[in-house]
Amino acid sequence: MYHEGVASNRLAILSRHLCAEHQGSVWAGVPQAPADAILGITEAFKGDNDSGKLNLGVGAYRTEEGQPLVLSAVRQAEQRLVADSSRTKEYQPMGGNPTFCQLSRRLAFGDGCPASAAGRIATVQTLSGTGALRVGAEFLKRHYAVKVVYLPDPTWANHGNIFGSSVGLEVRKYRYFNNQTRGLDYQGLLS
Repeated sequence: MYHEGVASNRLAILSRHLCAEHQGSVWAGVPQAPADAILGITEAFKGDNDSGKLNLGVGAYRTEEGQPLVLSAVRQAEQRLVADSSRTKEYQPMGGNPTFCQLSRRLAFGDGCPASAAGRIATVQTLSGTGALRVGAEFLKRHYAVKVVYLPDPTWANHGNIFGSSVGLEVRKYRYFNNQTRGLDYQGLLS
């Protein structure tokens, strides 16, 4: 009974902090994140009335109706994972699932990669692409004394924050896309 009262009190305090009338005091110092250039493409897509339009903003498969498409192979893999009673929810080692890491390395570098055979390629599993960038940025700063990192322009808005304000590296940009030709900006890459 005592624990229920403590939990209820804590929830009431949290609720007061998060409710609309108190948001100004709690969230007033949090700046609005900058608009994301790539997600802006999706916003422009939504506002376009052309019936032949295609959303090329986010790299996701879509149906003819423009809805997210989950490939049948992905659905089958999910079903196999759910049906596998030998799987547990145990925490993975710090570097991730060793089998997953090994198979990912083989997929990326091939079976005959000399660097992989010599043990010169390290592979870790992360939560996501963003998580991988954060781990990589921290590693570069800590172990290679990297001061500057080059990011493509455009890129996801959070990439600059990960390398810049979160990790403390100087972020410089390079161009890779030519809007006029809709192709590679070779001169931009060289500049």
